[in-house]
Amino acid sequence: MQKDLKYLKDHGHKNSSNYLLNLGILISFIVILMLIYSPAIQIDYEYMEDYDFINSYRNYSLLGEIVNWSGSGLIGYGIFTYAVQAYANSAISVRLFSIIGLGLLAYLIYTILKKYRIKSEHAFLIGVLVCTLPSFQIIIAWLSTAPNIPSAILSVIACLLSLKVISKKITGRSIQALLFIISLLVIAMHIYQPSAMFYWAASIIPLSLLKNEDFTKKWHIPFVIHIIIGLISAASYFLSIKILHFFLNIGFVGRGNLLQLEAIPLKLKWFFFCPINYALNLWNSFPTYSLAGIVGMIIIWFFLSQFLQVLKKKKEINLLWNHCLRLFFITGILFLCYLPHLVITDNVPSTRTLASLTTAICFLFFFGVVNALELLKFIPGYSPELKDKTITIAMITFALVTAYYAHNNVKAFAMLHANEFEYVKNAISSEYENSKLSGISEIYVRRPDRNKIVESGFLYDEFRLPTTGFPSYGPPTVIRKALHELGILKELRFRIKHTEGASDEPIPEGENILAIDMTKFDYLSNLNSSITKPQRYCITIPKRL
Repeated sequence: MQKDLKYLKDHGHKNSSNYLLNLGILISFIVILMLIYSPAIQIDYEYMEDYDFINSYRNYSLLGEIVNWSGSGLIGYGIFTYAVQAYANSAISVRLFSIIGLGLLAYLIYTILKKYRIKSEHAFLIGVLVCTLPSFQIIIAWLSTAPNIPSAILSVIACLLSLKVISKKITGRSIQALLFIISLLVIAMHIYQPSAMFYWAASIIPLSLLKNEDFTKKWHIPFVIHIIIGLISAASYFLSIKILHFFLNIGFVGRGNLLQLEAIPLKLKWFFFCPINYALNLWNSFPTYSLAGIVGMIIIWFFLSQFLQVLKKKKEINLLWNHCLRLFFITGILFLCYLPHLVITDNVPSTRTLASLTTAICFLFFFGVVNALELLKFIPGYSPELKDKTITIAMITFALVTAYYAHNNVKAFAMLHANEFEYVKNAISSEYENSKLSGISEIYVRRPDRNKIVESGFLYDEFRLPTTGFPSYGPPTVIRKALHELGILKELRFRIKHTEGASDEPIPEGENILAIDMTKFDYLSNLNSSITKPQRYCITIPKRL
């Protein structure tokens, strides 16, 4: 009895220590990410879709949000949006929620890496490095991407549970667990499909790190089951969307149309030259083929070195087959990481949709670098301990560099859009009292200089582009909030001129017209300006009231 009591006491003490250690690691991730992304929770700003995502003056209802987003297959996103609009106090509180969620995602990544023999300090640093990828910079910087985090978390949890279940003998209880895992994945896909593909990104870890002998003896059939679970989840999601669309009598939005069979070759070519290229650039916000080639060669070395090790064991033919099968699984999973965009006609590889694919490639890159360091073992005195120290120092240095750039990118983004809003608000309020503003029937916006936008070198609409730079959707959202803060609650009619922001564009004449000239807003200089010193506005009034 005394021995049993002693065992329970020691075992309980050990569990308590592990619990506190894990809690400390989770808190460490959250604190580090708060420091990296501090501008997102220090500066109050919004960007394009964010204006409608957070502001309470928009008319919202739970059914309305579901119908609004079901055309994109994002019912969970609609529910999440409704909750944010109904209960969130500010944009900053939503971004704080995203950072805490990102800390939990980093902890889950750390847990999987440790489970498959990656040292604790390396697993921790990889968790930080993954969370500073450009995809996550955007997810934190934007409000409208806040649902991406819970979607990724649910999918990684599903992956962890699946790997645990399939590693044991399948029983009746296991079937129940698998149904629960499928449910988690379906919910994750209803929130945001690309982030739900983290199920596949996390699967790269065991596929890459299991020993050849273990993979051969134990994991062939379990991994097939693991993949089938993910595919069944995707099919269940698609079926549930079809059923909902039938009852709501709506269809997919245009960019969500399914790909036709004859378009598959062109889609695959696009996949290799765009998404794969951008993902191979990892932390580089300005993708180049040369950097993609270097990272790709490091990953190829990882597989080649394993292949050479297998060839040395001439009698183990099964190991060679096993290695080829493992490579086949990993290649297939890279496609699955971007599955939602491979099956539709949309061909815009936006950075925020690349999070799962880039994370999977980030894992492979790290494993490749570690394997490449084996080439240094011919150096006298080079030991496994020295190798570990070299990896740790290199990762710490690289994590500091990526953290610095992530911090500055988000800071520049936040300051630009905070200044842009202040510019518009000051431009309106400087000339008119509230009583006169209520009489305005038309607002004309001259867009920012499009040439400067193109010269900035950024792709698409994700980093450092002003909201007013978009033809029709951008200016009304900014102006609507500015008017709301100035006390004008009624809807005004906006006249948006689709120009390239030419300074000689004629200003419309007429009564009750307010014209805002955004060509005078030098957004490039605002990237490095201080939010405490907003740029002076420029406003043109054709005819006073």
